[in-house]
Amino acid sequence: MDMCTLLKSIFIFFACAACALAESGKAELSLFDSDNGKGVKLSVGGKEVLSSDGLWKIGIGWKDESPEMYFEANASSEKTLPDGSLVLEGSIKTPDGVWKMKDVYERISPSAFKCSRRAVFEGKNGSESAVLVNSFEVSSRPERCLLPSLYYYGNPSGVKNAKIAVPGPSEKLLVEEHRLPMPFAMAEIESEGKIYGAAIHTIPSPVPFSKQPDTWWTLGFENSGKGKIKLTSSSGPLSCNGQDGAVKSGQRKLEIFKNACMSVPDGAVIEKTFFLQAYPVDRRGDAAGEAVAQSLEIFKPYYAEDLPSREKIVSKKLEFAKSRWIEKGEACGFEMYPKRSKKRHLVFGWCGQAAAVPLAFQCFSKTPEDLDKVQKTLDFLSSAKFSNRGFTVVYDLEKGVWQDQFTKAGDPDWLSQGQGMFNMALNIEYAKKEKKLNTKKWEDFLLQASEFHSRRILSPEWKTVSTSEAFFAAPLAKAHRLFGKEEFKSAALKVADYYASRHLSMDEPYWGGTLDARCEDKEGAWGALQAFMAAYELSGDKKYLDYAKHASDIVLSYTMVWDVPFNGSRLGDAGFKSRGWTAVSPQNNHLDVYGVLYTPVVKKLGKLLKRPEYEKLAEVMYRSCGQLMDENGSQGEQIQQTNFGQFFKNAPLQSLRGGYAEQWTVLWITAHFLVAAAEEEMPN
Repeated sequence: MDMCTLLKSIFIFFACAACALAESGKAELSLFDSDNGKGVKLSVGGKEVLSSDGLWKIGIGWKDESPEMYFEANASSEKTLPDGSLVLEGSIKTPDGVWKMKDVYERISPSAFKCSRRAVFEGKNGSESAVLVNSFEVSSRPERCLLPSLYYYGNPSGVKNAKIAVPGPSEKLLVEEHRLPMPFAMAEIESEGKIYGAAIHTIPSPVPFSKQPDTWWTLGFENSGKGKIKLTSSSGPLSCNGQDGAVKSGQRKLEIFKNACMSVPDGAVIEKTFFLQAYPVDRRGDAAGEAVAQSLEIFKPYYAEDLPSREKIVSKKLEFAKSRWIEKGEACGFEMYPKRSKKRHLVFGWCGQAAAVPLAFQCFSKTPEDLDKVQKTLDFLSSAKFSNRGFTVVYDLEKGVWQDQFTKAGDPDWLSQGQGMFNMALNIEYAKKEKKLNTKKWEDFLLQASEFHSRRILSPEWKTVSTSEAFFAAPLAKAHRLFGKEEFKSAALKVADYYASRHLSMDEPYWGGTLDARCEDKEGAWGALQAFMAAYELSGDKKYLDYAKHASDIVLSYTMVWDVPFNGSRLGDAGFKSRGWTAVSPQNNHLDVYGVLYTPVVKKLGKLLKRPEYEKLAEVMYRSCGQLMDENGSQGEQIQQTNFGQFFKNAPLQSLRGGYAEQWTVLWITAHFLVAAAEEEMPN
């Protein structure tokens, strides 16, 4: 054999091996025989990952907010269409009549298949309390499941700290589709030393022939009774924390959504579109990534032409920020609360973000008057008092004193200190470039804060409660660049390594990034994402980019990828588009604008990972959250896309959806828009 032939043979061998390896990660849909027909299963590399537990299921009767009995059937006929689609047909006999069933399956990606399911009821007197169930069995446990924004691998931290405030592991968790920013239920599976992911995605829709107005299909999981769970899409029934019919209607409140079933007339046609997904997972805790990517591919939430422009948002927010400016004695800055409030505070981090707004005035305004506000604000904030707890984060304008602690949670406000340091560092970087302001006091403050926290973090005794201290990594990385101190770099990398070791497995999901919700939340995941990206840019080590990808999968799972329809409501009146907004946490099930803050990092990650959809999504996130601004640029925080209300405690359950709590107008709602826009203007 000559050298040319040998090289060609080697090339063919490795090409075939690569193809075989690629094929082993591809989901395959096949049929299996059962006692009453054919079922459906998805396999990966020959391993069954997901299978139908009775392909079609109808519940009838109604007792204690759940069907009294179920009837099942599998397919009795099959055919393959020229385009490769698989068509299955069959029927289910119930005491009320016969349901004619048909599924059409088609591949939409290497890991996923679309199913268009059609049910036609043939009866003589209707079916008074009917439920359609689409369920698929996986070898997993509730503690390894994920429902976007609601349930992260059992919500262990929320269950420990918030109890009834969050959904916990139970026999069944079924929630309204409009409660889910990405409508899927996912399970992580470990079998024979390998890890797989399985998910069911849906196209959200109200239930036809429903007994209650605004009843929607529900999605979640339930125990199969065989040591497995079923990923389930159902036409109405709900369940939370062991109580059928229960929905989370407030921070610490469950209510019953009654009669979530159908009264189906003879001849009714009901259709539902869902997607089945199965895929290999490289590392324990990584299963969310493929499900999040598939949800983005299904909904493609990238259209932005019907949303406010970035220029309009920045202009309105700048003007609104000026309404919060105050100068009182030696104190000056931007107030957290409206001037009508009894509370008069300047606040680092959390809801105040007092050091963030000046960056936007530097970047976008640049008038002598506004630059004077910047100088005075940051000079005053730099006078915050230091103690053995770091620096004080709140200045009480009425009492004229700095306070050690803002919340009653018992934390020394590390989160607020980290965010405040980051904003101060951004201001220093921009001002040093422009050379129009004196940064001496700001630098002295940041240097002292960085020395304090790097010393604390580098101590062998350093321990943290939640993911909230991840917010120190980015400012310490910037402090290293500004001041050249190696201990700042070491502390920033230690923070990133520590949180990677703690959270990548998802045995403990990211949590505690807000000071008022002691549970899993997007802010905790964002803190980790920011830390990992800072560590990557500081060190160049690609392991941190891998960590950032993991955190971004969780962060983005809180992002709305679809537009929820609203009837007869504030949001309906406004023609509100929910795509791009972010859900808060398993405890607070409303939407807010927080996600605009991390859009610069999402765009940057998109470039690094060659994921252009991240860049498009980030632009939609920013612009969509500019909806609902009033003529002054003011917005409230809580958007009620589901049956949940924090400010409407005595309102009937079914009056909550479509509401908008505009009275909570703390400064972060303005500051996050401004600092995100300014970050994109800053040189790398």
